[in-house]
Amino acid sequence: MDTQLLALLRCPETKGVLRTATPAELEQINVAIRKSAVRNRNGELISELLDDCLICDSAGLCYPVRDGLPLMLTGEAFDTPR
Repeated sequence: MDTQLLALLRCPETKGVLRTATPAELEQINVAIRKSAVRNRNGELISELLDDCLICDSAGLCYPVRDGLPLMLTGEAFDTPR
C-alpha cells in the first residue's frame, strides 16, 4: 500500500488512523476466513482470502484491500479476529 495514500485515509466509522496488517495478523485473518468465521458489517460471509487489509485499532475493524484498492465502505469492514 502506498504510504502517502495510507497517511490520508481514515476509518470511515471513527475517523481513526489506519495501518496495514502485519504478516502475522494477515495470516490470522486468513485462517479465520478459511474457517468461514468472518462476516463483514453487511452480514456477508467473506470467503476470498486477503493479500492485504487496513486495520483501525481504535475501532477494532479491518478494511479489505482488493487488487491494491482499499474498500473503505463501513459495510465492507469486519471485526479484527482475536
